Amino acid sequence: MLYGFSMNLKDRRVDKILRNKENQKNQIFYSPILTWVIFWFILFCIAIPIVFFSWQLIWHYLGYYFFIILGVYFGIGYLIASKLNNSFVLNEENLIIVNPNFPWNRVQYFKFNDILKIEFKENKQHFLAIIFGIVERNYIEVFTKKGESRFYCSGLSIDCFDENWTEKTLDDFKFELQKTGVEIQWYLD
Repeated sequence: MLYGFSMNLKDRRVDKILRNKENQKNQIFYSPILTWVIFWFILFCIAIPIVFFSWQLIWHYLGYYFFIILGVYFGIGYLIASKLNNSFVLNEENLIIVNPNFPWNRVQYFKFNDILKIEFKENKQHFLAIIFGIVERNYIEVFTKKGESRFYCSGLSIDCFDENWTEKTLDDFKFELQKTGVEIQWYLD
């Protein structure tokens, strides 16, 4: 019998930011960047034998440039992954979007009264993210009286029964948002 895995990943930095700014009871829907780190750790464990046996060839052709190329690749990958990981917080009055990742650190508040609708979507044309190991490209668009804003949540998945990175999923987030009376449109498969 084959069993899936489930993790309960959280982002303590989100908790710390909220502790400093919020005194209300919050429901937090984490989108931790740790999912990206674990993905690359698993790939590295798989790639170790390949690199070990081809090290002489890599060193002969690239030398120290190999480490420079690797550093640039993971630097760009981190910037993209950190931009695409926003956590969502619901309290009695607000939808709060938190991105605790350097250099994007930001907290944005939306009052439920100001929100016209929220759409849940997936960006299927984001090929650059796939190159850097970001598989999920889910996002929400918040439409307010002032305009619209897009927030990616690549660490927050659709409910996969027992196989999720985080305890709460996008489905849970949608269900809790519906309780606030905000119009929800769901375009995820």
